[in-house]
Amino acid sequence: MNVADIFHLKYIGKAYAHILSSNENAALLAMFYQIQTEAGLAQRAYASNVTLAQEHAENALELLRADWTNSTADKAIVVNDIAPILYTLDISVKQHQSDSDIEMIVSYLYYAVEKFVDDYVGKSILNNPTIQALALVDITNVVDNKYASAFGTGSGKMPSAVGMSHMMSNMMTNNNALNMKTNSSEELSLAQSNDNTHSPTSFISLTNISDYQTAQALATEAKTIFNNRLTTKVNPNMASATTILQLGDGLDLLSTSINNKTSYEDVMTIIHGRIHPLLIRAYDLM
Repeated sequence: MNVADIFHLKYIGKAYAHILSSNENAALLAMFYQIQTEAGLAQRAYASNVTLAQEHAENALELLRADWTNSTADKAIVVNDIAPILYTLDISVKQHQSDSDIEMIVSYLYYAVEKFVDDYVGKSILNNPTIQALALVDITNVVDNKYASAFGTGSGKMPSAVGMSHMMSNMMTNNNALNMKTNSSEELSLAQSNDNTHSPTSFISLTNISDYQTAQALATEAKTIFNNRLTTKVNPNMASATTILQLGDGLDLLSTSINNKTSYEDVMTIIHGRIHPLLIRAYDLM
């Protein structure tokens, strides 16, 4: 398939009858967020570093093999609609097509994914805060794993939204996450991060630049998901405005820490000790 062919795909966004669980829908949304992120990174890297662009294009294609559902039929529908565009991106990068061709493919991918999600997943699911929060759990778990890989560090490999562990519940109950308040020490920590004095890890110690870029971009995407899909959709019996502010601050701190290349232990603590417990509380995930 060449660049021109992707604009003649007839079935993108076709409505299908499907029955997926909340966890499966969340995992599917998380996969699509990642595919768009990797494709965007491939486009941005292409002009200056074709090797990195190839890695991100391959990562986007590999995501279609993710274990997000037990339904062979549903998986086939997703793969059949999205894979041709990702194959075209992958081949075009490897064949050194023009910058404008790569940009065109990525733009069409974004359009196709958005249309597919609207028609296949559906507006009611897309606007469901619990499902979006579960997707955000998946995204931040990927940030954890990619950041660990970037520095050659073993990751905690926390479970996906399909199999969330009781560990998160215990963390929420046993620490002060339920009553977490932004205090002077936290403000100082954030200020230190912004000043790049928060124990940054040397850039030289990076062992996988593409994984670092993915972690960095997905941390930004996580905040975008939160802002666009979650900030105004909470369970009033479970969360307060303060909780939502704390969650937003936690996501900001995650991005800042990754941008400053702080230690993996710090990033892991932000994700699993702060962001996840607040997501559980705000969106009633247990």
